Amino acid sequence: DDSRQIALEIQSSVKSLLQLDNSREPKEAGSSIYILKNAQTPAVLVECGFLSNHADLVNLTDPSYRAALACFISAPIFEYTVRK
Repeated sequence: DDSRQIALEIQSSVKSLLQLDNSREPKEAGSSIYILKNAQTPAVLVECGFLSNHADLVNLTDPSYRAALACFISAPIFEYTVRK
């Protein structure tokens, strides 16, 4: 439950502040990803874009975009740790 909540908060942060046109829904990883299945603490996997998508590639090669993305991903994680 905590992992899902963190994932939703990360997605909300990124979508509302950086990727306004992002309409993807979070997917449950299930047991196919070893590190998520065996994590002892809440864990999420964040897909930041796809190198095969030209627009994503352009964004991911931009240092300011990567810095913003890092902030918008880390803020919900920090907020979670403060609440716990």
